[in-house]
Amino acid sequence: MGGKKVVLEPLRDIEPGDRFMLLVTVSDGLEIPFVVTSEQQPLDGRRVADQQVTVIRNLESASAAQASLYESLKRERHLREKVERYEQEDSIDHALAALLAKDATRQTPFREWRKWRLQEGDVEFVVRLFKGNGKAAVVFKITNREDQPWKMKMARLYTVSGWKDKPFAVRTDREAITSGTTGYVAVVADKSAFQDGAEFKDLLLEIYRDDGYRQLFVVLDPALARD
Repeated sequence: MGGKKVVLEPLRDIEPGDRFMLLVTVSDGLEIPFVVTSEQQPLDGRRVADQQVTVIRNLESASAAQASLYESLKRERHLREKVERYEQEDSIDHALAALLAKDATRQTPFREWRKWRLQEGDVEFVVRLFKGNGKAAVVFKITNREDQPWKMKMARLYTVSGWKDKPFAVRTDREAITSGTTGYVAVVADKSAFQDGAEFKDLLLEIYRDDGYRQLFVVLDPALARD
């Protein structure tokens, strides 16, 4: 097969999880083995990206060294941003959120105010609202029965009227909730977050999945943060 690309087009449907060996032979006779598998398209319309594999023939070449350098710099930047983020998030609210994310509610001043259960596809959510000591908290217990991991991309908190972003603390007990496991996302907001001038206003909390989809939203009443 000439050129620099290998394109596979199946002649029959491939079941998710099916695997087969692919042996690619380049022009000088070098054989490179690959394992090819099929992935099921999610029911919610998300597209599963194709996979790209870059083969570096000469590890001592300039391009290989440059690729290795870029990858190292990328990892270093990611770790540095992660450390800086945690240093900036060293507050009482973040400490409380970390305890709630570990399901250690008895070690916090919060008491449960309301609870309900949601189901979307093969992911189950138990939402619990807490109040205590002039703060409000929300804990999401997420049980993932999908074939792929569930990851949180971001959380947002803002006023229902006016769309003003408000400060809050968020913690998770793991980076990704793999299939068949349960994880937690915890959010803590101080009473001051509900205050807009002389008034106290409802807040909207949104949880976004790693693909940008808004998976959850909860309206928070200022009564949650009242002493």
